[in-house]
Amino acid sequence: MPQKNDHIPLKKPFLPPKRRSAVLYQRTEDVDRPAGHASKNRTWIYVAVIGAAFSVGLFFIGRYTASRISLIINAQPTAIYIMGDSLSDTGNYPLIVGPLSPPAQWNNHFSNGPMWPEYFSGFLGIPYSQSNNVAVGGACTFRHVLSPEISIPGLIDQISELPLPTNMVARSKALYIVWIGHNDLQAVFQSEDPINTALYNEYSSQALSNIQYGLETLYSLGGRIFLVPNLGDMTQTPQYISEFDASTLTVIRSEIQDYNSRLAKLLNNFASCHHSCTIFRFDFFSLFDDIVQNHTSYSIPSGYGIGDTDSIFLQTYDWWIGENYVSWDGLHPTSKVHRIIADRLYDLTRTAQLRKSVSAQADKGPDHPVPALP
Repeated sequence: MPQKNDHIPLKKPFLPPKRRSAVLYQRTEDVDRPAGHASKNRTWIYVAVIGAAFSVGLFFIGRYTASRISLIINAQPTAIYIMGDSLSDTGNYPLIVGPLSPPAQWNNHFSNGPMWPEYFSGFLGIPYSQSNNVAVGGACTFRHVLSPEISIPGLIDQISELPLPTNMVARSKALYIVWIGHNDLQAVFQSEDPINTALYNEYSSQALSNIQYGLETLYSLGGRIFLVPNLGDMTQTPQYISEFDASTLTVIRSEIQDYNSRLAKLLNNFASCHHSCTIFRFDFFSLFDDIVQNHTSYSIPSGYGIGDTDSIFLQTYDWWIGENYVSWDGLHPTSKVHRIIADRLYDLTRTAQLRKSVSAQADKGPDHPVPALP
């Protein structure tokens, strides 16, 4: 069962007091002036009013423009910190749990090649830092105890392991990516009763509470730029299709959609209570469904096949076989899908700066050497 985290109530946004409306007074000496003088005075009053209105307009335009410029500048991260599960883990799982099994995983990745964190960093022109990625395969939002000696860190554990700089300005300019929750729901879907509504409500509510607590913690540590993807449609993976019947898949899909809807509301609430932060929301659910349903438009021949069971791969261990598949092991995406994810993340977060030339090749296939197993 998930461990409970104390809920931090969100503060209500500060509302400034209403300004008093200005009152225009007419001087008594102007009442007895000749009509000509009154006309000239009225002309000057009109000029003054128009000038004041123009100045106020420029003020608000300046405020709006400045806020937009500030948003653009703040949205250009100087570093990336990643918290999550196997969709983001680029090598931490073997250090905590042990070697991946079966061994058909490239370089301790849950895929056949580099994953979205590595591609995304390259697209942004930021050198990839493995130490900044504390995601661990199998992670839930809570600490997952496998044995008395081994436990997979939850979201708060991962946040505590971030190698944050001491400079608070540097912290505020970094991008914090929180992509976790798949395994919280999988604890329900892989249980003896995968469509137990009460169990889903308990685990999903606790996961959302933990994510809120995690965002509040990151904010208190100085984080101001966040990216939070929603959960993917696990019912579109070969593993789920082979394990569950159609009616069960319908229930699971509906619950994932319900979770994503509640996550969106949580993020909206967090943003409304923290006006100094920027939150990017990434709809991975829709993207993954589109890739599976329209895989040929992404130059992927097989939508529901499994890459690591390909007969040619089993003979040659040619990692490039993954280019023909959406799923590598039945549950996790291939490196090609990870490139698509990174490309969409870049489109979401890009600003006025020009896209790096490496991203122009994102849809043409990997531009990295993919070594074979020894």
